[in-house]
Amino acid sequence: MVHEWATVLVLVLAGAGLALLALDVGGHRGGATLLAAALLTAAGLRAALPARWVGMLAVRSRAADAVTAAALGVALLVIALLTPDA
Repeated sequence: MVHEWATVLVLVLAGAGLALLALDVGGHRGGATLLAAALLTAAGLRAALPARWVGMLAVRSRAADAVTAAALGVALLVIALLTPDA
């Protein structure tokens, strides 16, 4: 059990680290797009994988978790694509 959530935690932290690096190097659009992709990936994993495999992604019911993560990912992606470059 510990191994499963540790793997998810490492993947989430790696995605966040890449997003922060993209924010630093390429501006807000690249970082926000990577964060949106991480959220959409988490939503897909939560919807597809059984509860014992998702570890820390399982907070509420499968549907609620997947819909929440997907909605946040889509909202962040829309904001990233519609915000003008500075």
